[in-house]
Amino acid sequence: MRRKELKLILSIFLFICLTFLIIKIGESNDLNNKSPLNNYNNFSLKTGDLWILSPFVIDESGGGDFTWNQAVNQPWCVGNGTYEDPYLIENITINGGGSSNCIQIKNSNKYFIINNCSLFNSGTSSNSGISLNNVSNGLIINNNCSIDHRYGISLTSSINNSIMDNTCNDNFIAGIYLEDNCHNNSITKNTAKFNNDGIHFDSDCHDNIIHRNIIEQSRGRGIFLDNNCDSNNITDNIVNHHRGYGMNIEDNCDMNIIKNNSFSNNLGVGVYLPRGSDNEFIDNEVKNNGDHGIYDRDGDGNKFINNNISNNKKHGLYLDRSENTVVRNNSLNYNYYGIYSSYSRSINLTLNSMKMCSVFIANWIEDYASINIDKTNHISGKSIYYYVNKPNLNNLNFSNPGQIILFNCSKFSITDLIFPIQSVPIMLIESSDGIIRNINASNNLVYGMYLNTASNNLIEENFISRNNDTGLYLYDSNNNTILNNTIRNNRDRGIFIKWFSNNNNLTKNFIGFNGNYEVYLENSFGNHIFKNQVYYSNFGIHIIGDGNFIALNNFTGDYSKYIIQPGNSSEENQDVMNLVNNVLTSIYIDENYYEYFHWAYLANKYNWCFGSGTEIDPFIINNVSINGNDFGSCLTIKNSNVSFKITNSSFYNSYRHSAGMLLRNTSNGKIVDNDCRWNNGFGILLKENCTNNLILRNYATGLRGIYLSKNCNENEVAYNRVNSIELSINCNDNNV
Repeated sequence: MRRKELKLILSIFLFICLTFLIIKIGESNDLNNKSPLNNYNNFSLKTGDLWILSPFVIDESGGGDFTWNQAVNQPWCVGNGTYEDPYLIENITINGGGSSNCIQIKNSNKYFIINNCSLFNSGTSSNSGISLNNVSNGLIINNNCSIDHRYGISLTSSINNSIMDNTCNDNFIAGIYLEDNCHNNSITKNTAKFNNDGIHFDSDCHDNIIHRNIIEQSRGRGIFLDNNCDSNNITDNIVNHHRGYGMNIEDNCDMNIIKNNSFSNNLGVGVYLPRGSDNEFIDNEVKNNGDHGIYDRDGDGNKFINNNISNNKKHGLYLDRSENTVVRNNSLNYNYYGIYSSYSRSINLTLNSMKMCSVFIANWIEDYASINIDKTNHISGKSIYYYVNKPNLNNLNFSNPGQIILFNCSKFSITDLIFPIQSVPIMLIESSDGIIRNINASNNLVYGMYLNTASNNLIEENFISRNNDTGLYLYDSNNNTILNNTIRNNRDRGIFIKWFSNNNNLTKNFIGFNGNYEVYLENSFGNHIFKNQVYYSNFGIHIIGDGNFIALNNFTGDYSKYIIQPGNSSEENQDVMNLVNNVLTSIYIDENYYEYFHWAYLANKYNWCFGSGTEIDPFIINNVSINGNDFGSCLTIKNSNVSFKITNSSFYNSYRHSAGMLLRNTSNGKIVDNDCRWNNGFGILLKENCTNNLILRNYATGLRGIYLSKNCNENEVAYNRVNSIELSINCNDNNV
């Protein structure tokens, strides 16, 4: 009698709910009109008996414990499987024993409801609290499917089912899992916490709804769509506090709509989207994530519209090798970069607003022209100016700028402008023959100024301070002049010259108090660092590369750290007459080079050098002590044929390819009574084409004592205390 009354009550109530739900579902067009959810939204069954059962399988093909016709004869199942009178399983508790599904329904298209059940401890082999395999027309509502070894609820090859108001926590793999052609299912108002993945779709799961779920604190991802899962609607979910990604849509998952969700406070990326096309991200909140806000990798045709993407540790929106992307009307505040485009093309940025961050573009050269960034994009209310292939730009083209990005522009002038605080206010890419003058590029999150493949530009009289990474960054940029700037108190490096940035001239700048390095050269050659004031707390100049010329700078700091040169550099880097705490680091004489290094100039300027260079009145260097700091040679004399004498001096700690004293193409010198011990290379080296020199009574022990190389002829080497004297090829008529 009780079962008949319950069926009658259910039929009346379901009919009333049907009228309301058909209207709602018709508006959204989200579900098949025969979904059991149409017959059961906000439905609350009358509480019956509580059953503690063993796991069971209902299989309409006959391979389980029951068919529906058999199950309905059990005391825990009622109904007849129609839309009007679905089968009902409720109020049962099953411990899966760690070896099986708790409840599995297979090969069924009957209407059924599983309500108010507690299903836990399912097995480790693809088992679940509730498993639907090749099933349609089911409603899984108000169950607790937690602490299962694989999945809380799983669907395989199943369509037109509703999963609603369930709790799926602490499952080893996923709270709710759909795989292999699951279509037109609705996952609504569930709670999934402390799983590896909260909700996971795998392999061709299309046209499903994920709506108003609370998905939190997963070990991996909140929502995960993988392998051709298309045209799903993911709306109004809270997807926060995950150890990995908030959401991961991966491997050709296309045409999904992700709208009005919260992907926040995740340790990894808020939304990670590799290899997806034509997905739409609208009205989402993506905030406070420990990596990027949204990371779109290898995407095509994705749209990001009206999202709030803010306070993420890395980039707000990271476009990595993506194309045909629309980025419109987003708020991107307080990220490392607001929008970062890496090797992407056909990107359209309009109406986006940023605070305390900006745009960064690192593309293939041929793709810069395909990027559209119009003036409707703002940083703190000021326009972003992005110009491509434009000559002769000046301040009339940069009215009240938020950021300036120039690609392949020439003969430009950027002067006397004020920028808001951001990631990097000025970017030059493939741009040349321009001037940047009197800009305050300070307090930015990354760089003060950034040059990439930019050449022959003058960067003059700027104030570049307190940037969070580097003050002035040059990448593959040549022949630029950096003159009379103040570059100080940047967090990592004052100036970073990187990756074949060659023949740049850094002159008369104040470079000081930067966090790690004042100037850092990496794989860059032939740069001149000349007459700068360098104050350093950690390291002065770090060099990887050859042929760089560091001369006449005034260093203040630890003597041992004014120049750092790793072992893969060579003696071709030259430390030339710099001062460290008013102590001379080397002596450099070259009659074919700047006047600053001529004998006459030195004799006029320094009290340790005097004379006129005649045989009667030779130039004399007397009583000096030079610590080479394991960088170059302590004393270098090149291209000299005047008379000179080096005496009573000490030269030590030169670089391993260099010497205490090095002569090249030099004649008429006398090297007498000097101490050239404790050098890492040669004590005294006559490198090539040295003639008519006297080397007398010197102390030159160490790795190699005295060495004559390449056409050094008619020299006299006598009465020296050495561990070795070596002559190379074509050295003739020497008196040794």
